[in-house]
Amino acid sequence: MTLVLFVETDCHSCQDLYGRLVERSPVVVVSESEFPGYGGSVVDSDAVIVSTFRVRTFPTLVVMRGSQEVIRQVEFVDLEIVDATLDALRAGRIPQTWPVGIRVGERAPGQLSEFTGLVVHWREDCDSCRREAGQVETLQADYEVAVEVVGFGFEEAEGDTTTLWSLPGAPMHVYLLAGEVMWIDTGYREDLVDLVLTIANEVR
Repeated sequence: MTLVLFVETDCHSCQDLYGRLVERSPVVVVSESEFPGYGGSVVDSDAVIVSTFRVRTFPTLVVMRGSQEVIRQVEFVDLEIVDATLDALRAGRIPQTWPVGIRVGERAPGQLSEFTGLVVHWREDCDSCRREAGQVETLQADYEVAVEVVGFGFEEAEGDTTTLWSLPGAPMHVYLLAGEVMWIDTGYREDLVDLVLTIANEVR
């Protein structure tokens, strides 16, 4: 279990919340630059993490179990709810939902184990997938980003990346660098082009 705390500069409520969280569970602080008073933080200068988590308000606290977001609280954080959630996770009372079979930092199995570029998981009956098709075309045509589309109706069963990677939903996006998983994202997003270009530039 990990507490991910998103903070911004000159945010007194962010600093106060951090002080009340540090003894509860490992806390990962995400900020646009290195701020004093947080005992170190993950610097997200290009806002990749903030964009991936769709954070708009600070502080935002996300309770994570592995790659699964369990709960999220924004601005006004109720620590009783946070504590109850942590206790329930420790006791195994919250089931794992929509698990993803790949992890950031690991090599992706299967036919894309050496691939560099964006892997997009779509389904034929997915309206959100159709909505983002134009952005995927832009990445390929205008920016020469390598893209592989996988999913039901999009690939041969013998190379079923959907099953091998245990991808539970659509649309989903995975960025690979020589087969290593650098980024995993779930759901439609209007900023897909900008975000993928930022990630590609960071990891190259």
